[in-house]
Amino acid sequence: MSGISVTRRHLLKSAGLLVLAMPVLQACGGAPAASPSAGSPAASGQASTTASQSAGQATAAPAAQAAASGAKVAMSVAVWTDPVRTWQKKFAQDWAQKNPNVTLKIDEITYNDMAKKQLAELATGTLQDLTYNSIKWIDYNIYKGAFLPIDSYVKTKDPGIADFIPVSIESGKWEGKLYALPSEVNTGNQNIVIYNKDLLDAKGVKPPTDDWKQTDFLDMATKLNDPANKVYGTDYFPGTYYDYGALLLGNGAQILSDDGKQFLLSDPKSVTLAQWVTELRTKYKVAPARADAQAISFPAGKIALHTDGVQSIIALKKTIADKFKFDAVLGPTGPEGRRGFDSFVLNWAIYAKSKVPETAYELMLYFTADEQQRWSFANQGQPPTRKAIWDSDIANQINPVWGRALKWITNGIDKGPFPVPWNLRYTELEDKWENEGYGIFYGEVPLSDGIQKVQADCQAIVSLPRP
Repeated sequence: MSGISVTRRHLLKSAGLLVLAMPVLQACGGAPAASPSAGSPAASGQASTTASQSAGQATAAPAAQAAASGAKVAMSVAVWTDPVRTWQKKFAQDWAQKNPNVTLKIDEITYNDMAKKQLAELATGTLQDLTYNSIKWIDYNIYKGAFLPIDSYVKTKDPGIADFIPVSIESGKWEGKLYALPSEVNTGNQNIVIYNKDLLDAKGVKPPTDDWKQTDFLDMATKLNDPANKVYGTDYFPGTYYDYGALLLGNGAQILSDDGKQFLLSDPKSVTLAQWVTELRTKYKVAPARADAQAISFPAGKIALHTDGVQSIIALKKTIADKFKFDAVLGPTGPEGRRGFDSFVLNWAIYAKSKVPETAYELMLYFTADEQQRWSFANQGQPPTRKAIWDSDIANQINPVWGRALKWITNGIDKGPFPVPWNLRYTELEDKWENEGYGIFYGEVPLSDGIQKVQADCQAIVSLPRP
């Protein structure tokens, strides 16, 4: 049997990273990253701004929207509230100071509440003029009429579209129109391998490189496995349907059909890969079982090959400190040299009934501009959406894998759209996967029976009409 991609969701229960370091937002919508440690490019709180000010670096709201009498423009914005993720509120306040003609109301809303709250506010006509959005729910809320197309604004004032990572811009499009600009994008939760150099050195194993193959992964995990000391070769686990989808993309398959109407877990290639994933625990025993998942983590020095996303590196540096040395490589390629990704995107959209859309666009430009993204990246670990930053000195000092990951997700060959079903029932589909799929990959239910049930139940959700 061929090997599989090791791109793994940052599984909350097994990694322990959220508890230890409050890491950056995962593609699964987890917690944000901790600030970098001393000696990092942002330890002084000052980020490099080597790139020139882009067209998106707007600071002044249009005076045309102020009343002729000189009255201030009233506008509202919803920002993500979190003890670590403070950059959104900070920049909203900074922008308000630079625009005294605007009275800006800042509503702080948690990530887990945002999707439902937007719909409730849409129903009552109280949605903020500008809101942050996840790739997971923005399509549905656009479908419900929440947001304003911004193509004409972009045409009039270019935010520097050419510098945005393409998949991040695509995430803000719906039926051919652009509704949002992105301020965060990552590669997904499981397609970077972060390895414990000390464990490799102790076993005399050479570190992996970006050129490694999926067939190399199990061999290395087996060599590094040390049951006597409760050290596991890897912690790969497909915690979400879209992370498993990234695995499939690297192997010539996918979890949803192109039209989003067919769930494809029972595809022959998927079945083969599912068996391989399951056997990591049941046959090879190089990954922790469910009972051990919470106690075994990479920061604790108990995982040799940790599958994660580039967005977690800063948090890991802070959490691990000098406990051991680690480094990162791209996940191994599939049989045809491909590796999939499931890019999470955070973006900004304007309320469809906003009375001040031009002013809201100016704040949108400010949030997504080069300077603000550099600061939030260096100081709070937020993965930027601008190519120039992924390939910058800031990123290289954090870890050189950032620049290499940029080439991968922009090569035009490897696939990585976030797979949202056609009927926009993302939450129902993900809940079903987590409730029924975990038993398959932990080896707790027979593989064939488990796949048939998850396939049938997930397809039943995908076959429903749009709500």
